[in-house]
Amino acid sequence: MDCHRGHSLSHWESRAGEPAAESLAKGWRQPVHKCQQFCKVLARRVPIDAPPMPRTLPSLAPRTFILGRQKALVEPMRTLSTLTLILALHSAAAAFEPTGNAVADTFLRAVEAAGFADARAASVTREAGTTRLLGVAAGGEGGRQVAIKEVAIDAGLVNAANELKADALRYEDVALGSPAAPPFATIGEIHLARVTLSGEKSGAGLPSLLGMFGTLSLQALSAQSATGDDLALGRLALDLGDRVGDRQGGTGSIAVEGFQFAPELLGNDASASLKALGYDTVQLSFEARGSWEAVAGDTTLETAQLAIAGMGRLTLSLDATGLTQSAYQALRTTGADVPSILEALGNVGLSRLTVTINDDGLTERIIATIARENGTTLEGVKSSARAAVAGLLAPLGDTPFAAKAQAAAEAFLASPGRMTLSAAPQETVTALQLVSAAMLNPQTLPTLLAIDVSAP
Repeated sequence: MDCHRGHSLSHWESRAGEPAAESLAKGWRQPVHKCQQFCKVLARRVPIDAPPMPRTLPSLAPRTFILGRQKALVEPMRTLSTLTLILALHSAAAAFEPTGNAVADTFLRAVEAAGFADARAASVTREAGTTRLLGVAAGGEGGRQVAIKEVAIDAGLVNAANELKADALRYEDVALGSPAAPPFATIGEIHLARVTLSGEKSGAGLPSLLGMFGTLSLQALSAQSATGDDLALGRLALDLGDRVGDRQGGTGSIAVEGFQFAPELLGNDASASLKALGYDTVQLSFEARGSWEAVAGDTTLETAQLAIAGMGRLTLSLDATGLTQSAYQALRTTGADVPSILEALGNVGLSRLTVTINDDGLTERIIATIARENGTTLEGVKSSARAAVAGLLAPLGDTPFAAKAQAAAEAFLASPGRMTLSAAPQETVTALQLVSAAMLNPQTLPTLLAIDVSAP
């Protein structure tokens, strides 16, 4: 039965799993065709105009680090993309058997919309505001499947768009695929807060079952790619923080701990380079915190830190302005028109930058490998490196900064440890100013940016 607003009684149930039509009939004996009263009662049960939920898990762009002449490419974000592919197991969806609980049924519908077939739960209970599904499973083509030991949905309800909204959603002991036919993955626990699951068909596998959320915590992931390469992730935490306003930016943080994988996952060239340096596995951690305001494009990266065991740690922090969505698109899009690019370069500016490198054995490995492959001594390689640095600094001329940078590089080569580069201009320097200075008058760059470098 529908009203003038398009609401159908068959789509709704109360929080306790009681059909909405029966619930309404008990306390309201007048005909249900009185739409105004019907909508008022229904609105009290299910918030139809709920505020927009936080954004989905953002994409992580690849980062490439070229380590000396060995070109040892470490692309942790690309490997996370490989992990996403492993998690995105999908097949044609099929109708599930209703459980009689609206929240549970909407969740199972979301499982099938994610690309799994014949979603089912061994049992469904509700207690103290928590809907609990035990033994959730769904099949798929080619032996692909998903199994979740327990799903707990706190304060779950179904909105007017047939979306499942919950204060919290927890998955315990998740298995994706079959170990006999990789890709295969297991996850100890996933905890989401302020979550919305859509019933729209996506076929994206587990990422669809993360939905839209405010915070995410994932523990103990182990996976095997289709090529048989293993990877593991100890912990992933993502907090999309507080919004400044709808689509006006906000704050956020991400933390990755214990991410370990075989070099082969990075491709043949990177794998060969890493193994030549003596790395049979890559284990990294990453964390970042920052904020962004969409209108002016004010961006603060409080910290972004990448640490790789046996290599070192790279730490970055900055303040920038003018980094709006339109400016970002203009700078990253191939073939963008010149006026748009010039406008973006004139608006995007740098106010502060700090880059710190903490070496943990990588420099010495690179020097030793180059010496071995070229039949020379360690001191010979260091001498060539000092000469290369001098060549890079030559366009700056005989300036105090060039002399200080050369001294810092030599100190770092002699005893690899910590090196810091900072820029703190008195006024924001635009990208267009930087490009112009670099092309026409590079010796002005250290003064323009107030650059400092040190290697204690």
